[in-house]
Amino acid sequence: MGVSYAEVLARNVRAARSRAGLELEPVAAHMRALGQSAWRRQTVSAVERGKRRLTAVEAYALAIALRTTVMNLMSPKPDDQSVELPGSTLPALPVVIASSIVAGENLGWVTWPADDKAAFNERPDSDVLGTWGHDVRGRLR
Repeated sequence: MGVSYAEVLARNVRAARSRAGLELEPVAAHMRALGQSAWRRQTVSAVERGKRRLTAVEAYALAIALRTTVMNLMSPKPDDQSVELPGSTLPALPVVIASSIVAGENLGWVTWPADDKAAFNERPDSDVLGTWGHDVRGRLR
């Protein structure tokens, strides 16, 4: 069983705040200064506990507030092994695939063969993969 993506994000936000040496209220104040007027320290805490989802705009602003990158906030750790999306019909994605998608390398690992049902493609077509993808596929064996 993998770690939920909500926990990946919550853990990464906690770690980024710790690295930045910030308490909850200063992060909330930074978020308000970045146009997220509803953010309070309780909001930051809820995100860090995985109790509140982020919008794309909030993730971007939070990366700025925490002096990190969106990729750092969203990337699973290598020792996570796999990442689950709540409510998904797909099995948990191996961490190397989840990380590649966050890094902007969606190499055809998930396909949509019919009826809007996703399928996990363990061996994407080589013409989709490119050089980096072959390396990733090799590491999955």
